Amino acid sequence: DGTVYSGSMDTTIRVWTHDRDGSRLIRTIEGHFGTLTSLALSKNGRLYAGTTDTTIRVWSTADGSYLGSLEGHTRSVFAIVVGADGTV
Repeated sequence: DGTVYSGSMDTTIRVWTHDRDGSRLIRTIEGHFGTLTSLALSKNGRLYAGTTDTTIRVWSTADGSYLGSLEGHTRSVFAIVVGADGTV
């Protein structure tokens, strides 16, 4: 039981609830300019999303609001790891 996050070629993140009765779409997060290639969830309520547009965007898991970007890659971002202490 819980929340599931999915990223897509349509440049959106979809947030779902999933339990023994099935799944239901809660929210669609828009704001990326490339295909979603990686997602990472932190303990502090942040969702990190890597894309083919070379950025990592940061979203609030509470309401889906945009919190900022991590920029500096020159090619697509394919992996994100959040450390046990919350560092990315």
